[in-house]
Amino acid sequence: MEIRAIRDDEFDTFLAVTEDAFGEPPSKEGAERVVLRASLELDRTRAAYGGKRQVGSSAAYSLQVSVRGGSAAMAGISWVGVAPGHRRRGVLRAMMTALMDQAREREEPLAGLYASEWPIYGRFGFGMAVPQATIRVSLASARPAATRDAEAAEAADEAVAVVDAAEAAPLLAPVYEAVAAQRSGITSRSEDWWRIVLHDFSEDRKELGHRRCAVSRSDGAVDGYVLYHFKADWSRDALPTGKVSVAELVSTSPRATAALWRHVLDTDLASGLEAYWRPVDDPLPLLLADPRRARVSVRDGLFVRVLDLPSAFAARTASAEAAVRIDVRDELVDANNGTWRISAPDGAGAALSCARDGRGAAQLVCDVSALGACYLGGESALRLLDAGVVSGDPQAARRLDALLATDRMPWNVAEF
Repeated sequence: MEIRAIRDDEFDTFLAVTEDAFGEPPSKEGAERVVLRASLELDRTRAAYGGKRQVGSSAAYSLQVSVRGGSAAMAGISWVGVAPGHRRRGVLRAMMTALMDQAREREEPLAGLYASEWPIYGRFGFGMAVPQATIRVSLASARPAATRDAEAAEAADEAVAVVDAAEAAPLLAPVYEAVAAQRSGITSRSEDWWRIVLHDFSEDRKELGHRRCAVSRSDGAVDGYVLYHFKADWSRDALPTGKVSVAELVSTSPRATAALWRHVLDTDLASGLEAYWRPVDDPLPLLLADPRRARVSVRDGLFVRVLDLPSAFAARTASAEAAVRIDVRDELVDANNGTWRISAPDGAGAALSCARDGRGAAQLVCDVSALGACYLGGESALRLLDAGVVSGDPQAARRLDALLATDRMPWNVAEF
């Protein structure tokens, strides 16, 4: 079996292998295919070949992920698929190993991905780091006062305007970057990524309905945006049963947050709203006059893998002055194995230190996947200890949690 990067003329096959692995219709065409190809870095693809036939696909994006106090380089692993009939033969392991080796060569201390199945990627050292929420709101009988303090919200509405999404990247990107500076877990977006985000896939997926974009302004400057689809429908009794699907709502102020949510909640002819990829501490339920109208479900989101312990922890700042010695086990990256002291030598707010420490017994023992889960502040070491994923001293787990805590839960706005 050969593992190598694909050539440009092999993209169609690469795409077909990925689609087949996920049971998707073959060969996207037109604008959608052009957008997908533009996002791909050919030198970061790794395809598996059995003879002349491609039997596996994988790739990585060159990303930065926001962390407390800054950002860290991350290989965003995607496009992973193995052709039916070639599974459980080591194809996935060979591709994942190649991608992680390349990331380490590029001095990316982290890798991240979204898992098709949770159990698969724990084997490669990934821990679930950023949970995501889906929020569903019943709009029937909720108008006109869907939100609290209706008069203030109506005044804020004047600052919300619908814009052409295809031309909106210069308006939206600064807001996205400002929010990334406030919250961990948000991945960087290049111009090509904004083309993907703003491409109207509803042309190819009619069930989504019409795509819209609205922005909020304060003193003339854009301080929030929402990307959503609206699909109108009616019951047999001629009652409107349309659905609003919110893809992204990103804002830098509580005023903009309330105004944008009210904008989508007040969509005419809609009886329900669904918002995906939301942070688990999203304030939307508390903005409703009746929070019971919101149904929140939480599932796994971004998985993180630490490839270089010292570099990964040096990229983010500490939330408290503490220290803990951890015995780390890593089957794939030998350099991570051993006992490490994670500490805040310069106090809270300064860069973390992760250095080898053989001067005493380890206070915690864990697989590298547990550190990936805790790294952004979205998982608790004490919770993992209670589950038996981590072993050791509960006080040491509390100290690690204190070091890695964040003001807000981490959030990744959309899948890559």
